[in-house]
Amino acid sequence: MALALGVIGCAKKIGVGNNNVNQNQNINANTNTATTAATSTVEIDTSDWKTYRNEEYGFEVRDPESIGGKKINMEFQKPFYFKSDLFFVAITPSGYQDYMFIIRVLKNDNKTIKNYLPSKVAADSEKYERNYDCNGTEIVGYQKSIISEFNDNEFINQWILLNGDHYDYLLTSGFENLSYPENTFADFIDNIISSFKVN
Repeated sequence: MALALGVIGCAKKIGVGNNNVNQNQNINANTNTATTAATSTVEIDTSDWKTYRNEEYGFEVRDPESIGGKKINMEFQKPFYFKSDLFFVAITPSGYQDYMFIIRVLKNDNKTIKNYLPSKVAADSEKYERNYDCNGTEIVGYQKSIISEFNDNEFINQWILLNGDHYDYLLTSGFENLSYPENTFADFIDNIISSFKVN
């Protein structure tokens, strides 16, 4: 999915202590969170990750400054690609054409994750079921991995739906599971998912 996204955000200010913080800005939160998610195979130090908090849509997520030397970009916007979306956040390394991780904020309309799965995954959903840790809560999601016939690299797609009081949050990812000296992309994604919190 190659989308040309512009960065569009709300400029509403919220009070945080004595400081005014833009509700859509990244906040440097040097607080340690659990670094070993139930779904992660490798412990990652997340103490220097940035926190993005959105007061309007009631969620927050943490992400690293970089992965494997590539700067991580976060783009925010009102939806234009998915008609059911109210808000859209994309996290991707610099230089990548496609998004690595997407948060879609949806109307709370009692849909299940299976409503958002690709038809081939939904048809055989038990095969792709996987448990994810989202801020200490175990959530059932789906993961499909394929091995490229060209270079033997693993490509992973994931789908997770969290139902909030006012909104639903669809977390999706699609990435090549590149390896770095101590971690893989999947380890970083698992820790991003683990940091997701509905406020």
